Amino acid sequence: IGPADKQQHDEIDFEVLGKDTSSVQVNQYIKAKGGNEKLVPVDQGADQAFNDYAFVWEPTRLRYYLNGKLVQDVTDPSKIPQNAQKIFFSLWGTDKLSDWMGKFAYTQPTTMEIDRVAYTAPGDKCQFKDSIACTLN
Repeated sequence: IGPADKQQHDEIDFEVLGKDTSSVQVNQYIKAKGGNEKLVPVDQGADQAFNDYAFVWEPTRLRYYLNGKLVQDVTDPSKIPQNAQKIFFSLWGTDKLSDWMGKFAYTQPTTMEIDRVAYTAPGDKCQFKDSIACTLN
């Protein structure tokens, strides 16, 4: 992926890899470079039930949460995205990265269900009762 909006490409990701849906990979891309991946176990499986994925992105800290539990805390400034981000969801399959994500075989329609999406701007108060922002100091 190249520059977006004339800026280097950054990402903050929760990725469910098809080869093993018992965990989710958290990572961030900085200026189109990865290397910050961590696999986090998902108790009931990422593909078996709704899970609550959340992150708190601040200029000097990035925290990833899974079902209300802190699972990754990034404080190294070189590993925290600084460019504006967009929220998007996708089901992504490829034959080129099968060692990483598993072989993609679509023998039937593939779907993804999302229960809710929310955003709380920096400095804003809690927007809804289930938000991780409501539990932070």
